[in-house]
Amino acid sequence: MSQCVMVQPDQSLKITTTDAQSCAGYLLLTPQEVSALQSPFVPLSATDGAAISGAIFLVWGAAWLWGEIGSFLKSGSGDST
Repeated sequence: MSQCVMVQPDQSLKITTTDAQSCAGYLLLTPQEVSALQSPFVPLSATDGAAISGAIFLVWGAAWLWGEIGSFLKSGSGDST
């Protein structure tokens, strides 16, 4: 169970009876509570991160190219203004 603690002027900690929702100090957690707070997402490897970044870059590049082609086709002479 988590405990609310307040830092005293001498830098010591004093446990209070305040509940977690209204704790104005620090909240001390058990290891089980900390593990329950961990992100549900699996950490990415460098290879996975690079693949996702590359895919985002390719989608961005395709959108930019699509816009350029649309601009070229709109201007009758092919000049971009």
